[in-house]
Amino acid sequence: MVFGAIETSLLFQDHELLYNITREATRRMVVGDTVGTAKTKALQWNTANTNFTASTVTLVVQQSSDQGQTWSSSLGDTAQAVTSDWVRVTGSYSHKGVTGFFGSRYNLPATVIMRVEKGS
Repeated sequence: MVFGAIETSLLFQDHELLYNITREATRRMVVGDTVGTAKTKALQWNTANTNFTASTVTLVVQQSSDQGQTWSSSLGDTAQAVTSDWVRVTGSYSHKGVTGFFGSRYNLPATVIMRVEKGS
């Protein structure tokens, strides 16, 4: 039971870190960064876990101009969102289990959606 509690704690920790990275990438897109810059800065922002790198975390950035009803395909690294667009960043990470209670790998998802507001 102790190992199960440890495994669950590590799983939740990794999920929380992934969600924070995804939220930071979304925030950076909303304030005007390009996709590539947003991804890079979001991963650099994460200093708590060196397992979260560009090769282990997948961040897919999409945008929509119709209140999130129709999402674009994944945006390229030079794309920027414009005023009134919605930005959706979906992150995924393959958590490696320590004890094997959840299998050897468990795919963690995270999605954050924000709207680009007009700046001053």
